[in-house]
This record gives sequence, structure tokens and C-alpha cells, in this order.
Amino acid sequence: MGVKVAKFGGSSVADGIQLNKIKEIIMSDPERRYIVVSAPGKRFDGDNKITDLLYLVKTTMENMLPYDQLFQVICDRYTAAAMWSYYPDENHSRLKMKMYEFLRDIYLRIQNINRPELTVRGLAFGYYTENAMKEGYRVELLRGEDGSMALAMKKYGKIKFVYDKRCRVITGYGGLKEKSIFAAMWHRLKFYGIGRLFSKTDHYDDAPDNFLKAK
Repeated sequence: MGVKVAKFGGSSVADGIQLNKIKEIIMSDPERRYIVVSAPGKRFDGDNKITDLLYLVKTTMENMLPYDQLFQVICDRYTAAAMWSYYPDENHSRLKMKMYEFLRDIYLRIQNINRPELTVRGLAFGYYTENAMKEGYRVELLRGEDGSMALAMKKYGKIKFVYDKRCRVITGYGGLKEKSIFAAMWHRLKFYGIGRLFSKTDHYDDAPDNFLKAK
């Protein structure tokens, strides 16, 4: 069997819809073993290419002009928390999952107002790598390492919660054990409570049982 190298860039990696198309292309040929990705292009008319923005930042810096706001536009393309959806199975019908996602999304939208770091899930969280390396990833935690990173990243800008249905991660049921969607929602409301929806904080205490144990 041969080996193929495929390269994607520009409008083909501009958003979630295009990335799904790339996935189909890659999966359709087992010989496509190495994938090279370049900067995202325009998502819609009037949008900017990332490469053009980077050149503009460079020119702005060379002319000793403020570039922070322009650079933030680039960061926002890579720093976002997206909604996620579940695929149906024998215990969770498509209709049930749509109902659960609808109720959950309402909760997350409200939570995102005061505590956006709690809306983050690792599978749907993007960030500017250089800033993340400065903060460090909390690998000693069993749960919440993604939220901890999001909390640390707030100093660099606002966390943008993406609601667009075209930009959704599809996942399994690692965190959804209940067969009843109403039981699942009720258990989460009891566990997390609703008080935190209406308050802000910059500090969370680590639970003793949330640390990885050394083997």
C-alpha cells in the first residue's frame, strides 16, 4: 500500500463545515497518511484570511503602531468554546438527545454570562498555544483541566462561546450514563447547583479526590 501526503488550507479549513469535508476526504482513502494544514481562509464575504491578518500585524509592528486589537482578532479565531452534540444509540434516540441538548444549551448560555470557563470542554476548546504554554496545563487533575486552562486564559482576552450549529463537536456518552435525559439533567442540576449561574469568581478550590494518584 502506498502513502499519500495531503495538504489543506485557505477556505477548506475556514470553519467546522469545511473541516468535516476534509475528514471525509481523508477517511475515503487509507493511503492518505500524512496531512499538512495551513492557515484558515475566509469563512464568508467580508471575512479576513489569517495570513493577511498576520502580515498586517507585522506591518503595524514595524511602523511602531498599536497592534493588540488586530492581534486579538486572530486569537479569537483560535480561542473559542463550541457547543457539542451527541450521536444517537440504542439507549438515546435522536429526539431525546435533541431535547437534552436544548435544555443543556439554555443552562450553558446562562452560565457563560458570569462563568464562561465552566462552559469549556476539552473536546471543543481552542486557544492560542503560546499563551497556553505560559500558563501550563494542569495534568495532575482528573477533571477540570480544560476549565483551569480556560480560567487562566481569561487574562489574555474574552472567551467566545460559539453557538453556531455548523460548529459543533460530535461526541459519545463518556459523561452521560443515564438512559433518561430528564434524570441526566436533574442529576447535573443537583450536582452543580444554580447558584453559580449568578456569581463570578476567579478562584476555584481543588477537591482532594480530583488529583491523579501516583502509581
